[in-house]
Amino acid sequence: MASTSESNAASRTGAIRAFEAMPLWIHTVLVAVVLLSALVFVKPTQVWSSDEGAIRLQATTIESGGWFLERPFSGIDPEGATAPIQAATVDGDRYAPFTKHPITPLLVALVPGSSDGWVPVLLTLAATLAAAVVMSLIAGMWDVRARAWTLWTGAIGTSLLFYGFTVLHHSLAALIAAAAVLALMHEVRKTSTPAVAVAAASVLVLPFIRREGVLFAVALGFAVVVTRRASDLRRRLAVGSIIAASGLAGMVANGWWARAIAGEPAVIEGDRPFLSLARVVEGIAAGLFDFEGVVSLTAVWALLFLVGWVGLGRGFAAHRQAGRMHWMFAIAASVGAAAIVGVAQPLLGGFVIAMPWLIGGLFLVPGRLAAMRGAPTLLVAAATYAGAVIVTQERHAGGAQWGGRYLVLALPLVVPVVVVAWRAVADVVPARSVRALATASAVTAAALFVTTVVVLDRGRSTVEETVDTWLSVSVEMGPDGVGSRPVWVSPDSQLGRFAWQHVEAVDMLMIPTDLETYLDRYTALRPERFLYLGEWNAAAIERFASRGYGALSETDDGGPVEFTVVGPQP
Repeated sequence: MASTSESNAASRTGAIRAFEAMPLWIHTVLVAVVLLSALVFVKPTQVWSSDEGAIRLQATTIESGGWFLERPFSGIDPEGATAPIQAATVDGDRYAPFTKHPITPLLVALVPGSSDGWVPVLLTLAATLAAAVVMSLIAGMWDVRARAWTLWTGAIGTSLLFYGFTVLHHSLAALIAAAAVLALMHEVRKTSTPAVAVAAASVLVLPFIRREGVLFAVALGFAVVVTRRASDLRRRLAVGSIIAASGLAGMVANGWWARAIAGEPAVIEGDRPFLSLARVVEGIAAGLFDFEGVVSLTAVWALLFLVGWVGLGRGFAAHRQAGRMHWMFAIAASVGAAAIVGVAQPLLGGFVIAMPWLIGGLFLVPGRLAAMRGAPTLLVAAATYAGAVIVTQERHAGGAQWGGRYLVLALPLVVPVVVVAWRAVADVVPARSVRALATASAVTAAALFVTTVVVLDRGRSTVEETVDTWLSVSVEMGPDGVGSRPVWVSPDSQLGRFAWQHVEAVDMLMIPTDLETYLDRYTALRPERFLYLGEWNAAAIERFASRGYGALSETDDGGPVEFTVVGPQP
């Protein structure tokens, strides 16, 4: 029996060593194959987030030679309150769909004629892979054996997997943030002015892509100042100030660029927060724990998933020889993960819910910090950044998300540290504990991968089918009798973003505020018919009846948005 046990242990050690000994480029190729294998299932030419629609429309507009499109209904809306695309920049009778970060649509339009196709998603998927590679290089500074694990974890086990299949450029922002962290680690390990210059240049670019990039820069600069050796006071003050100032400069420069295009500050919709206990609590809930089905059986599976990984990390940290207990938590994490993909398939919106392995791994970090020079700087930066995001993000995280979208930039700060800690503990726990960790890791990776694919496919299929239905009804309905196109009217201004491909086939009156005023103005034109996208309840019936209008068709409530053909009533 002892011989068999020793043979199994040797086999396990040999497999791990063989995995870790493989060149990083081979792992990179294998990860790329895995990512590309999912691409055909996620409908990359469709949109999952409404922001994707605005970005793609702006990109196609740029390809056509400008930033602006003709704005329908400008004659009844001189105030500029309505546009087919939510949060568009309005300039009289024209509008620009997405100007708050001009570089974003420019990147989507980078390859001529491809902004409505696969190529922009391939670019963001490449950014996910590159970000994971850079994180693996950071981890390799502390433990070269952790490089491969970090690469696979960063690409498959984090929210970068999800955002790699979108054109939102969270992955590109994470890549740039990772480059800043890698450069900073060189500066921490050995004073290097070129490394500081690379870090500063990286955070300078970051706010051009994500507005929370400035928070990342300030948090990173602050962490440099408060965690370096006391003897380095002058140096750390200089480096921290340069990094923070570079981020602020990037934010200002992006604002100038947006104003140069739009002729005014770019419109940024959203309920901007104010500091209060209620807002902080809401920010924590939205950023860390947000997910679909919070009051349902889904919550049980998500909680089991989280508890399993937290228990595994806590158990490894406090009871290194308790193999049976490790298996108990590994089974809990595995069952929770399997149930999430097999039963619930929810949108894992919060950072903690989507990446519980990372939270569990934080329990292992304190025992490794002494051997990980520079890691305290990254953890302080991560905590500072997360706190800044929580108190400044929009209500409900500004919309649908995966893994806390405003917290994506924290990944290069914490993933390398946590993966190194997990790898180190595998050296000291029994073989059966390592098998427990491997089982939970494999099931979790598979579950997150499949759930990502399912959620994207389901969401994009719903958008495609819904918009196609609206368009089919519109074609049958015909023009409204005032203009030459069918008309959609809706109080939900984000719907135009989902139907971005049809803004020149349909005139959209999307009314984010003051619904009564703009309905008065439109119905005063006496249109013969239009499609109302919204709930057809007693209030809506009364609203239109008071203007001499009513339903010309049965309300279709079979999709995510009710719609009704509306016209004059005798």
